Amino acid sequence: MGNINPSILINIIDKEILDFLDRVVYDGTRRFIGLCETRHLSIATSSNYQLIYRSLLASGTYFSFMGQQGIIFVDCLSLLPHDLLIVAEDEELMKLITEIKRGGFHALVPTTWPEARQMNHGLYEGAAQFDIKPPLLRIGTSCTPERFSEVVEYLAGINNKLEELWMKRVRES
Repeated sequence: MGNINPSILINIIDKEILDFLDRVVYDGTRRFIGLCETRHLSIATSSNYQLIYRSLLASGTYFSFMGQQGIIFVDCLSLLPHDLLIVAEDEELMKLITEIKRGGFHALVPTTWPEARQMNHGLYEGAAQFDIKPPLLRIGTSCTPERFSEVVEYLAGINNKLEELWMKRVRES
C-alpha cells in the first residue's frame, strides 16, 4: 500500500460543505503545501469543530493552521541545527528573526520542552505526532480570514529563507 501524498489528501475534502472560515483555512493550507514541499499532512477537527491542518515539511518544519471564532491561528516550528543553538551568535538567523517580527509575527526560540510547553501546550501536542523536539524556532501569528493568503505567502518565503540558511550552515561545517 502506497502513501497518500498531502496534496491528494487535501483534495479529498469537499470544500463546498465547509463553512466560510474552514474554506479560507483550506484554501490557504492548499496554497502553502503547494509552495513548500510537504511530507505529511494531518487534518482533524479542533475542540470547536473547526478544521485544523497540521503538517511536516520536507525541511523538518511543522506547521499548524486553524480557524476559530473569525480568527486564523498560524504556527510553525522550525528545527534549529545544532550549530545554531547559540542563536545570539548567528547574525544571519538573528536578522531573519528580526525580519519575522517586523512582518507582524512572533518568533521565539525555546530550547527545552518545559519552555516550549509554556508557549502553547496544544501546539506541541500536535507537533509530537511528527516527532518535533526543541531546540526550535517558533513562528506564529493570528490574522483575519481576509489577510490569511498574505500570511501564507510570507510564511512560505520565511520557510525558504530558513532552509537556505540551514543548508549554508551545513556546507560551512
